[in-house]
Amino acid sequence: MRNTFERRVFVVLVAAAALFVGTDARCQILPSAPTTFWTAILFSPNNPTLPDPAQDQQTGSAESDIVGNAIIPSFYGIYDSGNVGFRIRVGADKNPPGFSNDAFVGLDANGDGSIDLFVGVDNSGSKDHIGIWAPGSGANNSPATTSIGSLLFSFSETSLNYNWQAVNAVSDPTATSYDLDGGGNPDEFLSFFVPFSDIVSGLNSAGITGFNTNSPVLYVVATATQPNSLNEDINGVNGGVNSSTTWNLLGAFTQTTLPTLQPVPEPGIPSIILLSMTVLASWKLIRKN
Repeated sequence: MRNTFERRVFVVLVAAAALFVGTDARCQILPSAPTTFWTAILFSPNNPTLPDPAQDQQTGSAESDIVGNAIIPSFYGIYDSGNVGFRIRVGADKNPPGFSNDAFVGLDANGDGSIDLFVGVDNSGSKDHIGIWAPGSGANNSPATTSIGSLLFSFSETSLNYNWQAVNAVSDPTATSYDLDGGGNPDEFLSFFVPFSDIVSGLNSAGITGFNTNSPVLYVVATATQPNSLNEDINGVNGGVNSSTTWNLLGAFTQTTLPTLQPVPEPGIPSIILLSMTVLASWKLIRKN
């Protein structure tokens, strides 16, 4: 009887430890993590050779000039612990320090060539925040017909979901250049996370149901001066913020991909050791009593 009870308790302890390893002990990836933790999101084969030409932003602000070339990506993504992260490379950090404009990632979640939802950063007003927006009432299938509608979700910016940092050997160990636009200042990474469940809810409100981590999606990336239109720079396009040419024909859509761009890291060795010691100590206590 005693041996049976001990075996059952031990099984429960091991199961609890395994559950802990599979969830809470998992190392969270921060938005400040170097690019080696991120996955480059590439463009479709019909896109121009350069992911985004330098100095093609409409307003002239290098802070909103998305930059990249055939070797160095301009756009990255990550999926971690139920959150989706995006990283955009821009030309510089201008005074005042910190990103002070808007950046948006538009999602085409049903493959019809129009944008169904926006996620992004709005730092142009008095309250900086990360958000999820509905698209405007237009066709949203070209720059000229696309606008940003109501704010569906808003998140305060913290070190866990937002980062603005210079491109250097630490933030991008694989980089061959830190100043792609040649402006004399290092490029900057704008990185942010949003809960995947809120993306799903936003798409549900647009009538797109069943979206999950195995659903194909295309992205359009752009910067702006305010959270209602894409009026500064479009990733992968030379200018074109007022173009009536569709996103598909412009080559602004990325390749079709999945939200889960990178597997979640394995639990750290210290956590595994700690859990093993806890199970062993508990087993010894049971045997003693």
